[in-house]
Amino acid sequence: MTVRILILFLIGFAGVANGQLAINEDVAPKIVAQTSNIDTYLNLRKSLWNGPEKELSKKDRDQLALFVAANNTGSFEYHYISFINSADPVAAKNHLDAATSKSPQNPLLYSAWIDYAAATNNSTLLAENARKLKKTNMFNQNLLGYTKDVLRGLPQGAFIVVNGKEDTYPIYILQHADDFRKDVTVVQLDLYGSPSYRNELAKKLGISAGELNATTRTNFYESIVSKMESKPIALAFTLPPSWLKKQAPKTITGGLYLCTPAFSSPSSRAKLFNEIQQNPKGDFAANYLPFLFFVHQEFSISNTALADKCKTMIGDIAKQSSNENAIMQQLTK
Repeated sequence: MTVRILILFLIGFAGVANGQLAINEDVAPKIVAQTSNIDTYLNLRKSLWNGPEKELSKKDRDQLALFVAANNTGSFEYHYISFINSADPVAAKNHLDAATSKSPQNPLLYSAWIDYAAATNNSTLLAENARKLKKTNMFNQNLLGYTKDVLRGLPQGAFIVVNGKEDTYPIYILQHADDFRKDVTVVQLDLYGSPSYRNELAKKLGISAGELNATTRTNFYESIVSKMESKPIALAFTLPPSWLKKQAPKTITGGLYLCTPAFSSPSSRAKLFNEIQQNPKGDFAANYLPFLFFVHQEFSISNTALADKCKTMIGDIAKQSSNENAIMQQLTK
């Protein structure tokens, strides 16, 4: 059942499909309008990524380093690109300081300082820049609403593994600008190359730093996943599909994430379903479509009345979606 849910996710949520789960397109171009070299660097890096896993070979990294070196070394662009090109924000802080001195109010710096703050466990600095980032309106309300639903379903003290800026920074905004679910720890895969970050994460997980393999981004992810049986770790649906499918046999849909069965009890799933029942229309229910499929399967055995209600909700969501037929077909499989 879990694999089928993941396939459904790939064809699109009813509530956040059709391009809604993205950075605010009206704001982002304005921010990079005067930093074309930065835009070019980001496009180059994205083109070199090995799919959604975002792995880079040594040859790729050398190519990026050549691009960085071609910039004016006294410019904001050079120092900003040098910082984001580094695998370790702590080691590259000198570039972040220099970029900030060149253009202290540049909105691009807010997420960069958040990365540094996360790597050094500086909650004050993180909160300061999360508030600044929120004011840019770079992340639209659909994305922030979806992210809030992800956090809403997590148990107290959970760890949520995320994969990039669209799911990382909205969480920090909600936690530190809106004071929502600060008990949840963000596992930021983008920071796998920082020894300081790995040390801080290991402390929070209650393991040794040596247990977090940082040879590659994928190794780092796999070493975290290996702790799922004993730690309250959740995998966001925004992780690469290949990673999620690999975990499917050992996980269930706990909310807007995958987790081990021990992490999400039937009673907690029933409680979350009741919350969704109280808000059956709009993005809140639609965001939970994968979860609704899972509990429909679960309730069909233990509580047929709730299973019928769940089926009705799925049907209502499907009617609002461009994928109505594909969604309803899942109920018959």
